[in-house]
Amino acid sequence: RIRELDKMEPFKEASFSVSVFGGEARVEQIRQTLCTLKERDTELVICTKGFVGVVKRCLSDLGLLDFFTEVYGNIGCGTYGETAYDRAADLTIDTPEEALLLGTEAQADWLTKDRLVMQLMRRSRLRREQALLVEDDPDEIRRAGSVCRTLWVREAEGMTPEHLTRLRRLTEPSCSFAPAPGAKRAAGSAATACERPMPSIAGCAPVRRSAATSLSPMT
Repeated sequence: RIRELDKMEPFKEASFSVSVFGGEARVEQIRQTLCTLKERDTELVICTKGFVGVVKRCLSDLGLLDFFTEVYGNIGCGTYGETAYDRAADLTIDTPEEALLLGTEAQADWLTKDRLVMQLMRRSRLRREQALLVEDDPDEIRRAGSVCRTLWVREAEGMTPEHLTRLRRLTEPSCSFAPAPGAKRAAGSAATACERPMPSIAGCAPVRRSAATSLSPMT
C-alpha cells in the first residue's frame, strides 16, 4: 500500500514516509537524536499497536531502521479486521525486500507494553532507572511507571523538538548508578561506573498521525 501511496498526491514529491514523519527537516532532527543515542550505546526498541511491516517499511525508506534492534507490533489482517483491499493484497507476491520487512509471530507475541519492557529489561539485566518508555498513551505511561522511567508525549501528535531534547537529556550517561552485573556500560564510560539507559521507543514513536494507514502514530 505504501508503494501505491508514494505515487499519489500529496505524497508524490516527498514520499509517504517522509510526509507522515513531518518532512525532511523533522526526519533529520530524528536522525540526529538517534545517532546521539547510539553513540551512548543505547539500545532502541519499538513497540507499536500498528503493523510491524508498515513501521519497518517507513523506517527503512527513511534510512532509520538500522537504529532499532527490534520492532514489536501486530501482524496479519485479523488485528483490525479485513477489507477487500487486504484480501486482494494477499494474492500478490511480496518482493524479497518486502518479505524481510514483514512481522513474525515472535514480534507479535506480547500483551502490554509494560510487560514487554519488563521482559526486555530482564534479558539485558537492567534496573528501572536504566530503561525509558516514550509513549503518548497516558494509560500506557501509568502502567509502565513502576517498571521503567517514562517520557509522556502529551499532545499525541508525534515527538516535538522539545521531546527530542528531553529524550537526549534523559539518556545522558550518569555516574549516579552502577550498572547491573553483566550489563553493558554506556559508551565512553570505561573508566567510570555509569548508567546505561535503554530507551524502549514504543507507542509515540517520532511520527505524525495519518489517516491513510494504520501507522498513526506508531502506537
